[in-house]
Amino acid sequence: MLLQLAIAIAEGKKWLGWRQCEQGRVLYVNLELDRISGFHRLKHLYSTLGYQPKNINNIDIWNLRGRAMPLDMLAPKLIRRSINKHYKAVIIDPIYKVLTGSENEADDMAKFFNQFDKICFELGCATIHCHHHSKGAQGQRSSMDRSSGSGVFNRDPDAILDIIELNINDNVLKQIINTEVCNRIYTILDIASPHWRKTISQDDAVVASKLLIEAQNILGPGSDIQEDINAITRAAGMITGWRLEGTLREFEALPPTNILFKHPVHTLDAENILVDAKANGEEPPWKKSQFDKNKTVDDRKKQQLSAIEMAYQSIALAGKEITIESLSNYMGVSEKSIRRYITLHPTLCYEGKNVVMRAVQQ
Repeated sequence: MLLQLAIAIAEGKKWLGWRQCEQGRVLYVNLELDRISGFHRLKHLYSTLGYQPKNINNIDIWNLRGRAMPLDMLAPKLIRRSINKHYKAVIIDPIYKVLTGSENEADDMAKFFNQFDKICFELGCATIHCHHHSKGAQGQRSSMDRSSGSGVFNRDPDAILDIIELNINDNVLKQIINTEVCNRIYTILDIASPHWRKTISQDDAVVASKLLIEAQNILGPGSDIQEDINAITRAAGMITGWRLEGTLREFEALPPTNILFKHPVHTLDAENILVDAKANGEEPPWKKSQFDKNKTVDDRKKQQLSAIEMAYQSIALAGKEITIESLSNYMGVSEKSIRRYITLHPTLCYEGKNVVMRAVQQ
């Protein structure tokens, strides 16, 4: 998300499709990714966002993984190398890598945050950093109270943008998949048959299953659209939902804004798919307990099969070997449970230690 912000500033684009950024130069202090991974991620973001890298030279990346130092040592070096760069913003990601003192001590954190003020003053730019939540469910806490550590984390910044994950139930997931599949079919038909909207009713055009049948009729035999849609469906099942809330010092408060994360980009939930989604802790305890009691055996089975398929896709996307052990570690369940889930799954099977996905036999 911070790399997306760097791109939005460099190119003068909207961030998350939501807030327009003033174009300018930006320094991204990369403390967590290795150099190759960082550049690969930047390239992937540009490609997925559909941007031409016209102003990619506006982004300077300072790779410091393995060479991180406390902020009171880093800040003078950062200022010296940036003094004539005319940056609009300096992004430090993440700050736990440069933390000095105890994050729970107000005095230590006051001195720590003074370094950000110094960078802003000397360079005439904004500083942007990310910090983690405290432990436990955050849904019943205000966005200002979610930061781990001293209250200085909440009082010192001029703007706090807090992001919390939302729980996506089966109905919301079906809606997400339906939207993703429809959008993909629209793209295919716009290329193959530009006037398709004249032959397909508006009602059928928003229902993925009906639209797919119509598309297959238009494209004719030999079309591989079904394979394409299967891939889109699997990817859509891995989309996560987030809520962004803001606390601003000099401007009116931001309304809560829902965000969808579809690797590798975050986008605005323009269709309000997540309007009723809740974060952990927002549901009253009695309602959560009642929901758990009402789950049937079939519900639990569907949940287990969906979970192992999502784990399989996540490990595959990461380019790692998919084994009983890796699935067990990813899902946090025993290898015995993984074998049971695979036995129940219609397309997954294991060959020795490896797990593979087979096509369903017609």
